[in-house]
Amino acid sequence: FAAGSSWAHKITKGVEARQHKPVNTPTGPSMAATDVLEDQTTTWAKWWQEGSTKRSRYPCSSHMQGPVRGINANTIKQVSKSFKAITSQVDGWHPRHFAALSQEARQHLATLFSIAEAAGIYPPSLRNNLVALIDKSDGGLRPITLFRAAYRLHAKIRPDVVREWAKKLDIPAINMAAGRQVTDATYRLMIRQGTSRGKDATTAAADLLWDVRKAFENVERDTLWEKGTNNGYPLDILRLSLASYEWERMLSMGLLVSGPIKPSRGIAAGSAFATFE
Repeated sequence: FAAGSSWAHKITKGVEARQHKPVNTPTGPSMAATDVLEDQTTTWAKWWQEGSTKRSRYPCSSHMQGPVRGINANTIKQVSKSFKAITSQVDGWHPRHFAALSQEARQHLATLFSIAEAAGIYPPSLRNNLVALIDKSDGGLRPITLFRAAYRLHAKIRPDVVREWAKKLDIPAINMAAGRQVTDATYRLMIRQGTSRGKDATTAAADLLWDVRKAFENVERDTLWEKGTNNGYPLDILRLSLASYEWERMLSMGLLVSGPIKPSRGIAAGSAFATFE
């Protein structure tokens, strides 16, 4: 009964409405949604370094990239069905819709995905995303990139390739490898503290954890490409992922949408590959 009551409380408790902090405008402080969106657009354009003339290049020869990875129609159908019903539909398509295509259509789509991987780019008409601004519990807004349905499907097919690469990692600090999690660092700290008991009073153990502010936004893509190349990361996947971070982003708040922002720095929360990168 207690467990049932807890479940009932979660779905019936009221959700406290959060109010955005006033933003400065030429006419004074404002909480109007349009002014908040304009302020957020300016803020994130700076973090993403819009307007930078620096152009990143990711040279990837056929030798470095390896053979083109095949995708078949059945895989598209299987992965497509794995998406939740509540998945966002920013372009009118739900990723599940691809499972309803004919076998021939799905095979052609698989071929297009393979071409995109080999070329390292998507068609111009698909190179833009909506970014949902999500309320943070400590105040402020967090951007979550909502990729188009075709790219989300494509990206969900490929993480297995990256996980195979991650299995070979033996660096404790990298916690996204198979069988690891963020709490591993806490466990190691507790072990160090436990084993230091009973020793000389001058013996001490400590663990330093850094929480990098705006970690995703501060990633330098050229450095990410260099590290990926040096550590054997699947370069065809990395090149396509880095290309997706350059696509135009439009911030969304309710029914309001900002103008396009062209980011030149950082990766994107919402990407299937961001956790590994």
